[in-house]
Amino acid sequence: MRKFLAIGWCALLAALLFCVGCGTLPPMPAGFEEAAVQSACKEVITQINTGDYQGVIDRWRDAEAQGLTAESLQEAVGPRLAELGAFTQFGQGLTAGDRVEQTGEEFAYCVMIAEYAGGKARFTVSFDRDMQLIGLYMA
Repeated sequence: MRKFLAIGWCALLAALLFCVGCGTLPPMPAGFEEAAVQSACKEVITQINTGDYQGVIDRWRDAEAQGLTAESLQEAVGPRLAELGAFTQFGQGLTAGDRVEQTGEEFAYCVMIAEYAGGKARFTVSFDRDMQLIGLYMA
């Protein structure tokens, strides 16, 4: 299952990067502010970098219903963070928006590069209209 999710996210990110190259990212839906989305994205990444996994889960809409815990988040990102070493700075960040087909709910997301002593990581962080976290991916 994890492999299929990783492949799906890779395809989504490849499409996103293609759109970036063409200069046509999907615009954020009305009501979202780019600065607020990027700021919230950086806050989530900072929480991850400092080991505040429970803080990230507390921001997540329906975390309990989805079976998300601080421990599961740490298991998912901890090994990669250990490989990367100390966080040094944020790199480029892009914001865009989309809509969930099944529900019609609009959301905004940010793709942010985080630089570390041992390399870079790309985070994709999604938010609903209330700026609750609804998606997180680290590559």
